[in-house]
Amino acid sequence: MSHEPYNYGQNYNCIDQITLIEERQTAEGRLNIYPIPTKDILHLKADKKIRKVEVYNMEGKLVFTKEYQQPQTVIDFNNYAIRVYLLNSFMEDGEKISRKIMIHR
Repeated sequence: MSHEPYNYGQNYNCIDQITLIEERQTAEGRLNIYPIPTKDILHLKADKKIRKVEVYNMEGKLVFTKEYQQPQTVIDFNNYAIRVYLLNSFMEDGEKISRKIMIHR
């Protein structure tokens, strides 16, 4: 009877995935973004001040940027193409929270 050698890489991969899930849940508790997907207005609500928001298309082009000094705001995506974007939120303490958002009609 032959046995396959234990693959240690799979074990570490599982731990990495659990860590990523925990980090995402922690970030989600600090910044709520809704609705996703959105048709037009995207709401951002945080437990601390949002300093700046940047939105990139999937080609890496910056399509929106604005500075804020408040814990909640809205972004109007009504004139944006239907696709997936990367939203970077910079918080008052320097933390950066990134999320993928989808625009649909």
